[in-house]
Amino acid sequence: MKARILFVKLHRYLAFLAGGVIVIIALSGSSLVFKKEIDDGINGRVAMMAASGQSVSLEAMIQTVRAAYPGVRIARIIFPDRPDDAFEFVVSEADESWLCVSVNPYTGEILNSRPPGILEFLRELHSTLLVGRVTGSGLDGFITVRGDLGIGQYVVGLFGLSAITLCVTGLYLSSPGRRKLSDVLKINRRLSWKRTNWDLHRVVGIVASLFILVAATSGSVLVFRELVRSAGSTAIVPRSTGPGEMQRLSVDHLLQRAEDALPGGRVIEIALPEASEAPLSVSKTFTDNTHAYGYSTVWLDLRTGAVVEIDDPREKSAGANFLGQTMNAIHTGRVAGLPGRILVLVTGLVPAALFATGMLIWWTKRRVRVQQNAQRLAALHGGGGRPMGWRSARNRRISDALSAARDEPAHSRGRARRASRVASADHRPEDGAFDPEPG
Repeated sequence: MKARILFVKLHRYLAFLAGGVIVIIALSGSSLVFKKEIDDGINGRVAMMAASGQSVSLEAMIQTVRAAYPGVRIARIIFPDRPDDAFEFVVSEADESWLCVSVNPYTGEILNSRPPGILEFLRELHSTLLVGRVTGSGLDGFITVRGDLGIGQYVVGLFGLSAITLCVTGLYLSSPGRRKLSDVLKINRRLSWKRTNWDLHRVVGIVASLFILVAATSGSVLVFRELVRSAGSTAIVPRSTGPGEMQRLSVDHLLQRAEDALPGGRVIEIALPEASEAPLSVSKTFTDNTHAYGYSTVWLDLRTGAVVEIDDPREKSAGANFLGQTMNAIHTGRVAGLPGRILVLVTGLVPAALFATGMLIWWTKRRVRVQQNAQRLAALHGGGGRPMGWRSARNRRISDALSAARDEPAHSRGRARRASRVASADHRPEDGAFDPEPG
């Protein structure tokens, strides 16, 4: 019984402290499941009418973007999925604002430009709660396997652990005990709305707890995996080793070096570093990757073109991939294709429903307690007749015990008050989380 009371308090107070933030993280994550599709629909990713001829060089497109937007820093070059799609250049302006510039790969002309928009804001919110920034590649908008981690991602990881704790304590408090499992998975709509709300909170929590546990665990693993990795080194991203005064090679030349080091596949994006000593990275995907989200990355020295590091999941063991790209695929739902992504989308909506029904349970119980305290005070101060809110046998027993205290000597009133608390405890629900009032 003491363990149950402890779990009730832990579940309640942790929901108060972390529930709202968990809802924000979950809802923003749901919006990112179909980020690319939503972004194309909202911003209208530019597509050419026909794809023909030879495409211009990457260096020529870079010079066009820099000429149109002087002083900007090109952070990423996103390659098109189809031949009739445009290249996307993600650039940072002098005031640290960001732009996405679409470039026609066959003519080299700029088609349009736009700010990242609400989805980029949601990506930052989901990954860091807007505490610090994510400077990794950001493939598909989720936590990156490589990147400069900030304190914000660790804060998100701690809230992920809080979500796991809420799931475990909720399952313990909802355990059927001597009852049948079907009894705790039933929503009784014939009783008061309070009881219906409690049943809804319990049933939704039990059914969705497994999926919430998977999402929270995979997200926390992705965050703290980088913490463990960074603890053993001064930097997560590998550094260039070439001489600092040598002129940088062209992006086209570096892309060819990446192709020689990791032949085949399709290039997803190129990430250009901000620091001069950091290498350029080329991310590619292959048809024989272990899952849809799998990609391989080559890091190249900007000045010499030498390969600094290759991260190819095809060459790694299943255990090494599990904590990296496989866990990322589980977190985004891509491990199960479209059905998995839809499941992750729905799972992200569940914490909001649990938080709303849980707060309603707390508010209902608090209102009942306030009413009972008013009745006790009225009885102790000589209030006559039945107190307001006379509804249940428990209130009647409390009132009788407190009324008797008025006629007793001072040394006996303590016993009467203790008797009233016992009378109240006799009618507490077994689950310790909700006190349904009839009517």
